[in-house]
Amino acid sequence: MPAPLDAPLEARGVSVRFGPRTVLQDVDLAVAAGTFLGLLGPNGSGKTTLLRALTGAVVPSRGRVLLDGRELPRFTRPEIARKIGVVPQTFNLDFKFTVKEVVALGRYAHGKTWGAPPPEDANAVATAMDALGIAGLADRPVTQLSGGERQRVLIAQTLAQETPLLLLDEPLNNLDLNHQLEVMQLLARLHAAGRTIVVVLHDINMAAQYCRELAVLADGRLVARGTPDQLLTPVLLLEVFGIRVAVHREGGRPYITPLSLAPAARARGAAGYQVHVITGGGAAVGLLEDLTQKGFTPTVGVVSVFDYDYETARRYGLDVVSAPPFQPLPAEAVAEERVMAAEADCLIVTPQVFGPGNLAGLEVALEAALDGRCVLVLDVPPIGERDLSDGRATALQRGMLASGAVLMPDAASVLTTVCERAGRRQSSCG
Repeated sequence: MPAPLDAPLEARGVSVRFGPRTVLQDVDLAVAAGTFLGLLGPNGSGKTTLLRALTGAVVPSRGRVLLDGRELPRFTRPEIARKIGVVPQTFNLDFKFTVKEVVALGRYAHGKTWGAPPPEDANAVATAMDALGIAGLADRPVTQLSGGERQRVLIAQTLAQETPLLLLDEPLNNLDLNHQLEVMQLLARLHAAGRTIVVVLHDINMAAQYCRELAVLADGRLVARGTPDQLLTPVLLLEVFGIRVAVHREGGRPYITPLSLAPAARARGAAGYQVHVITGGGAAVGLLEDLTQKGFTPTVGVVSVFDYDYETARRYGLDVVSAPPFQPLPAEAVAEERVMAAEADCLIVTPQVFGPGNLAGLEVALEAALDGRCVLVLDVPPIGERDLSDGRATALQRGMLASGAVLMPDAASVLTTVCERAGRRQSSCG
């Protein structure tokens, strides 16, 4: 196994222009020895161009790339090939070489290519083919392979190169799920054995599961770098990819599920209609999920940081006012909720348990109802069964209803009413 690089592979202020178009803009990226880094970003964000710049295949318009402490142009191509193995996104394999011959091309940088290979070359080729599960294809012409088989041959060729650093551009292309997992597990084993790996991936969950670090590009700029836990947040994914997601945890690693925001599922006018949910004790979990699925971005508060409502709001990237558990709501948190409520088109009061320390939400809702604003009150189970404040919560709710708040029989009715109001708002604005 080759020794790891003593110094990082590094891009310093790298910009790349293709004619009038700037593809990369002032990118700084250090890849230290032992890194397993996933590059994420939308199509056209500059991931492939950055990978090519790191190997010298693209010359930066501005900035420098350093390899092992030296500027990349000071290396010969064979010297670079002994340090960096590259799996490109596309590669022409239309020559009638056998699989074994194509994989053996990975030994070019180490000297002898044609004729009987030395034992170390033969061992490297055999090991690489075994690792990718293509030993049985050794004598088959590459022109007779499927797209997925060709992809594995290309990865095996790079693996036979036996470089300390591997750069892979979307290596999961054309592979079924089983072979995708095999490739990622292979990369994990190589990393554990000392290889430094940089891989461009489109599958965010695959990157989160296997990569130690992630770097996110958007519009040619590096916008974020960190661990999967740090980066894979609903806010960042919405900003970079334009999708709303829920973030979950499995085995200590995050994974995401996109929310259905297809036109048929999204409520008319949802994006422009603001909802504030007054909740606690997990009373709004299902409603928050339903509202978000319909395209709304509700605000939430005031809830305990140990509350399921808080966890749900954070998972969906919603603005939430939080407070310490087991104590009266802090004045500053209530003030923040008042601001959210003032900006909302509609307030929803959920059926939480009320005691002397958490009546502020009801007071905020009563103020909104007195102002003639939309307040929907979900009262299942009835307030009398949830009032531990000597009747004060019941009196506040009674005041809301007397001032125009609407009593709702169930969460489905709340969702329907909010969607109808959002649709009417859009029509009146149109």
